[in-house]
Amino acid sequence: MRAALLALSIAGWEWARLFGQPGFTGSLAGVLGLIWVMLLDVQLPERGLMGPGVALVLMLTLLQMVIRTGRNYPHPENSFMVALAGGLYLGWMGIHLVLLRNLPDGMYWTLIALPAIFAADTLAYIFGRLLGRHKLAPRISPGKTWEGYIAGVIGAVVITGLLAALWATQGAASTFADGAIIGLLVGGLGVVGDLGISAFKRQMGVKDSSHLLPGHGGILDRLDSVLVAAAVGYYYVVWFIL
Repeated sequence: MRAALLALSIAGWEWARLFGQPGFTGSLAGVLGLIWVMLLDVQLPERGLMGPGVALVLMLTLLQMVIRTGRNYPHPENSFMVALAGGLYLGWMGIHLVLLRNLPDGMYWTLIALPAIFAADTLAYIFGRLLGRHKLAPRISPGKTWEGYIAGVIGAVVITGLLAALWATQGAASTFADGAIIGLLVGGLGVVGDLGISAFKRQMGVKDSSHLLPGHGGILDRLDSVLVAAAVGYYYVVWFIL
């Protein structure tokens, strides 16, 4: 929970920084408010904090926009829209990191779903450099190729299938088939998160969300596909295993 809170909070800061000018302060408060409310609700579901918490954050962010409008700030609507989009995206997708870990055998399912995206990304990069000829999304991410993408998906299927079989020997309720399916889904869909954030960055004219990780950009750049992997892994387990 603490690791997810820290990572998502930094990603929220990067999101507000990326989109929030000139309403950075209001955007940051709104983004972080929504993220924290959603994470707190996951930890304390019996309290029913989601509804009133989200409503309060949205009202305060809307009030901030009204104040900025009255003071003739340029584009005061930015703070509300940026907070709403970033808080919903990072907060709602981010809670699946906690939900997945909290499932029965959650540690094992987490160690299946998240390595799937790491395997897909790594193998897509390697085989894309070696064999890539056909661009996957040249206007968004020129380095990505169909050959790399396909190799990444295949690699994710094999690696997560083997991981699932390994964890089964430790008592987890997973099979090779479960891991292979999660690998297929995560490897196939994870690129959506990656390309989505890349498209935002291209629109804003920046390469990375921040420079917190030298050579790797920011936390948001690393979380884009991980959030998809957590959501896919969680719903696969809930719908087909439990």
